[in-house]
Amino acid sequence: MIADVPSLVRRLIAAGSDVNCELQRTQLNNLGVTCYRLIHCVAKKGLEWSHTLDALLDAPGLQLDLPDSEGHYTVVVLDT
Repeated sequence: MIADVPSLVRRLIAAGSDVNCELQRTQLNNLGVTCYRLIHCVAKKGLEWSHTLDALLDAPGLQLDLPDSEGHYTVVVLDT
């Protein structure tokens, strides 16, 4: 099981990881590959991963306006 891991995300960002990279997932029916951005995956976890989302949103160069391979965008509501 993968858990909310903001410290790991911060270490990867500090090491120069690309926070806008595409993650690929092969469909179970093998009809194609869906590509997601890290922000999409983390945001879909909701409050369960809120600390990791906070760490990712602090990353320099994070682009919130990039779609996944299906043309979907992630909406992140920031509490002000």
